[in-house]
Amino acid sequence: ITTPEMRVTLFALSALTLMAVLVLGRYLVTSKFGRVLTAIRDAETRVMFIGYNPLGYKLFIWTLSAMLCAIAGALYVPQVGIINPSEMSPANS
Repeated sequence: ITTPEMRVTLFALSALTLMAVLVLGRYLVTSKFGRVLTAIRDAETRVMFIGYNPLGYKLFIWTLSAMLCAIAGALYVPQVGIINPSEMSPANS
């Protein structure tokens, strides 16, 4: 993991993942799904009155964010080399 070739590979993988996540985020925001999420954020009771069930939307976006955090952690650890409990402090997040 400490070889220069592997570091370049990890950097490229991180950059590609970042680009993919940005494209996914842009797609979600501009789609109908994103408009429903914005409506849920602004007035959840109004969305329920219209006929949408906010639970499924909120659960999906929460699960997606958890998956993105897991991918970020999986890419972070090999680049840093070791993780200790002080990395999980509120100041680092």
